[in-house]
Amino acid sequence: MARILDVGSGWKQLPGAVRVDIRPQTKPHVCADLDVDRRKVRHFPFRDDAFDEVHALQVVDHFRNIVPVMEEIHRVAKPGARFVLTVAHVSSIYSWSDPVHHLHPTSRTFISFTDHPTRGGAYTRPLFRQRAFRFVFGRSLISLIPRLICLFSPWAYEKHFCWMFPANDMRFEFEVLK
Repeated sequence: MARILDVGSGWKQLPGAVRVDIRPQTKPHVCADLDVDRRKVRHFPFRDDAFDEVHALQVVDHFRNIVPVMEEIHRVAKPGARFVLTVAHVSSIYSWSDPVHHLHPTSRTFISFTDHPTRGGAYTRPLFRQRAFRFVFGRSLISLIPRLICLFSPWAYEKHFCWMFPANDMRFEFEVLK
């Protein structure tokens, strides 16, 4: 059976996962502050190569410095592990309405942690290979417009249209490189 880590599990808990969250009221398996900068500790409370899958759903924008956080996710994941990350897009009202959001990312924010040939490994060695990406839009009729634009060019959507037709979130899927 695959071992799954749910980083910042909150109230929406992933079934079968080891849940870690800063808030005890969410009843995580491990109650810990994973913001490496804030707690002055160098690592998550898990051994190396412990998980087959890691989920960080709507949590990375809460960290002050995501570089050590991404390095720790890499450390606790097994080689070839699946890493799923969701986060509010910079154009989303959800990115700006939470007072503890420190990061307002675009589709290119996490490329620095990948093996991308020109932009990968900018702040650390390549940790991941991006396997999938998509913008997440609302269900309204007007959301059909950015969906259609993204079918042709996600880059054009983000560069020219995201402030007219904001995305709610982004969903990334990575493979852990070791």
